[in-house]
Amino acid sequence: MAANALPLADPVARFLEPWQPRPDGAPPWLSRLRERGADALRRIGFPTSRLEDWKYTDPSPILARSYRVADAEPPSDRSGGPASGTPFVGAVFENGRGWFLVGTDRLPAGVTFGFLREQYDGEILRRTLGRLARPERDGFLALATAFLSDGLFLHVQDGVRLAEPLHVVFRTVADAEEGVMVQPRVLVVLGREARVSLVEEHRGTPRASSFVNSVGEAILAPGSEFVHCRWLAEGAEVFHVSHWYVQQEARSRFFSHVLSCGGGFCRSELATSFAGEGGRCELYGLYLGSGRRHVDHHTSIEHRAGECTSRQLYKGILGGHARGVFRGRIVIHPHARKSDAHQANHNLLLSPTAGVDTKPQLEIFADDVKCSHGATIGRLDENALFYLRARGIGLREAREMLVRAFAREIVERVEEDVLRERAEELVRLSLPTES
Repeated sequence: MAANALPLADPVARFLEPWQPRPDGAPPWLSRLRERGADALRRIGFPTSRLEDWKYTDPSPILARSYRVADAEPPSDRSGGPASGTPFVGAVFENGRGWFLVGTDRLPAGVTFGFLREQYDGEILRRTLGRLARPERDGFLALATAFLSDGLFLHVQDGVRLAEPLHVVFRTVADAEEGVMVQPRVLVVLGREARVSLVEEHRGTPRASSFVNSVGEAILAPGSEFVHCRWLAEGAEVFHVSHWYVQQEARSRFFSHVLSCGGGFCRSELATSFAGEGGRCELYGLYLGSGRRHVDHHTSIEHRAGECTSRQLYKGILGGHARGVFRGRIVIHPHARKSDAHQANHNLLLSPTAGVDTKPQLEIFADDVKCSHGATIGRLDENALFYLRARGIGLREAREMLVRAFAREIVERVEEDVLRERAEELVRLSLPTES
């Protein structure tokens, strides 16, 4: 990474130095939210590895560097779809600012899909933005709130069900000499019985050291369904910290597919909470690491209502000196009877210098529930390798076949063909090696 390190003294003051109540046309309620974020950061500071939640991930490398706040300059490259030449419905952001929308004329009535800065006067935005992602939760979340300026806003009215997935691309563009700090935001609000699939893809300039601090919130009304694919495919010099919060009302369904394929340092937190009976969530994640990449995933599922079901499966494939962290927490609150929760984390280490820390947690405070959790760490099956080689397959090819088979269980959970194909492409390009 570029040698632009600054002393660690008072990182809060240094990160907030460019902050000010900017005259960007923001309404008073948004200015107050930003000030609340800045105040929270001054009060709680950034997390350190002394905290239990950050025990295995040291955030100091992020704070030891300086970044300029990204300029609002129109991008020269107006491409940016899920794949070159692929038609899609979605939005493209560059350095945190939305620049263009694609195919939105195909959206049905009852769908609002656009940039946060163009919805400042909207009542739904005012009532929901920051409701789940409270800045007092975490220093990085507070920082993102203080600098909140733009992002994606998606509102689907009652009964509207979208067949075609939406796609939002967040590009981080910087040069190798000076990194940028960008803080993209996503807010999703679904009405009763609404349905939508959203792909959130993050890309970055190779060899540019930057800091992406993203936040997402989703509020799911009764009977709604939200399919969320979150793909991180940034350059090896990018620090990426993210927080996602989901609130599920009765009978709502939430499906999460996370592919962590890029970035030198990645920390992702995903939390969902059942606020009504009969809900369901399924969380699937795949993280790939090579070189000296550090990738950390934290999940939290709160069963606050009865008769809800949660399923969770995260897998890691790590080679070289890569380090993985997984912490999955499930809480069954009192009165959440007949909860059904299962969680698993499996890891495949391709080299003796790769490592992983996994910490499944299950806290039960109710009777009449069905819960389980588990974690494994292992290496390639030598018997399977021998089987493949005995059939004339070379060692390198045989290893790759087994690694891809390990990853396939996650990728195949993506139901839409076009999304699954894109996920397969990302995995294929990012599979780690032993060295």
